[in-house]
Parts: sequence; C-alpha cells; structure tokens
Amino acid sequence: ILSKYVDYPETRQFLLKNLLRKSGGVGFQWKINLSAIDKHIEEIGAGMLYEGSFDGATLFIMGARSDYFQSGDETLIAKIFPHAKVTTLDTSHWVQAEKPAEFAATVLEFLKQE
Repeated sequence: ILSKYVDYPETRQFLLKNLLRKSGGVGFQWKINLSAIDKHIEEIGAGMLYEGSFDGATLFIMGARSDYFQSGDETLIAKIFPHAKVTTLDTSHWVQAEKPAEFAATVLEFLKQE
C-alpha cells in the first residue's frame, strides 16, 4: 500500500520502522505523532533561520536520490558553516538507515581528520 505513495523501497522500510502492532496483536498503528506532523509540516520544513555562523568543521551527508537538498542550499550552508564539507552517498533521504556502514565510515573518517 505504501508503495503507491513512496517510490523508494529503502524509504518505505525506514517509514515502516515507525509502525507498531496494536495491543492485543490485531492491527497496526503509527508510533509517530502524525497529527502533529500534519499540523506543523510548514514549520518542520522551514529553512534555517540562524543569524550567526559556526566556524568549526562540519559535515553534511546527503543522499544522491534525495530531493531534500536543493540548488542554492550550498550558499546558505557556506554562510552559516564556512568550513563545511558536503559528502554524497548513493541513497535517498535517510542515508543512515539505507547505508549504515557507509554512513558510519564517512562520519568516522571525518572525525579522524578533525
């Protein structure tokens, strides 16, 4: 059923981690607060509203098949995080769930350099 709404199998698997069998063992329910997400989706999706900057090393890991990172975001990232490194993994949005070993290796490599 979910495949009608979510294209990538990896993303569906990630979302299904939020599914819980109802007490009594009959049927399922979502663990997440869908009504709060629905009510506040515009706030959740709002851009970063930060006037300062962070001068330390920063790592951004993005998924190659995610549409979350938009053209022009690199300008905002560079403004707020002038020493940012952006790395791309062959995933959709949830890089840590889809490629946990590659994600961990990427983070560890970044931390070793710092």
